[in-house]
Amino acid sequence: SDGSSLQKRLLNVPECGGRVPEVAYHSFFKRMEAPGTLEGFAEVLYHTFVPEFESADDELLWNRYY
Repeated sequence: SDGSSLQKRLLNVPECGGRVPEVAYHSFFKRMEAPGTLEGFAEVLYHTFVPEFESADDELLWNRYY
């Protein structure tokens, strides 16, 4: 992809503000309690999310927000 294509895509993505500070993630996971079947769920599934990118531009766009 060329730079102009990436620039057009970046310009079409709404701004969501700044990045979430690391301390927010640490605080969340420190207090987070995973759901369990005792809460009425039939089952609890876990999935590790690992993004895959078709191009370096796609990864750049992803990293702009995450």
